Amino acid sequence: MPKIITKQEKASLLLSELNYFRAGSKVKDISHGQLCWLEEFNQISAATILHNVNGTRALAEVEWLDRVKTLFSRLGASQYRFYLTQFDDSHIERLKQFGLQVTVELGMLGHLEDIGNADFHDAGELVLIDDDRALSLKRKLYQECEVGADGHQMQNGVFADYEQVKCNSGYMSSYLYYHNNRLKGTVSLALEGRFARLKNLYIHPKYRGQGSGKPLVTGLMTIAKEQGAEVFGTYALQGGISQRLYSSCGLRPCISQVEGVGQL
Repeated sequence: MPKIITKQEKASLLLSELNYFRAGSKVKDISHGQLCWLEEFNQISAATILHNVNGTRALAEVEWLDRVKTLFSRLGASQYRFYLTQFDDSHIERLKQFGLQVTVELGMLGHLEDIGNADFHDAGELVLIDDDRALSLKRKLYQECEVGADGHQMQNGVFADYEQVKCNSGYMSSYLYYHNNRLKGTVSLALEGRFARLKNLYIHPKYRGQGSGKPLVTGLMTIAKEQGAEVFGTYALQGGISQRLYSSCGLRPCISQVEGVGQL
């Protein structure tokens, strides 16, 4: 029987999400949360984020959303984007009434000793991105994806450069996924003590639906376990393909957050 997921392990996943946005960014405590921004990437929505927002407190203030919009506008962002980490259904409905795009993301966790190692015949190989050539291959892969799973525009390769800032900060490492000598995808891994976090998994469009996702995820789990991790987690859109994929790899939903996005 799988081990019970503890409050501390749930907190580790939430903190890892915040640390991703903090990594390499300017950070300021403001407006019921933490604002993280990278000025040179303000054309993509991931670069300016207000995270760890208590929806009960923030949305009780009539002018909160107006202040958030003004703040993001001053930073030159194209959108205002924030995460409610404490919320209820009324907060979701209120955001929708204001015309925001609202999605629910599930934080999913599992213990690596329960999940075990990858057990796939000819599962492929994860290769660490540690030089300019490998980074250029990742950039090309993203360009061919055009739009990422969470809506980020990939055509110009800027998101790959944004992710590299996160790698250069020491937060995470990125990998290319090969199978039968073909580059099929990419994924990143963050290690914080015994906690491991999967971040930004992408499969090339022509290889989707062919079973590449599960060996990629379990291969990353094996790498995490070899590097001393005991708990493995990630986020997935509620009810989406990624939730089904991670569930098939032994991860269980344990927390949730709401993403709100508005145009400036």
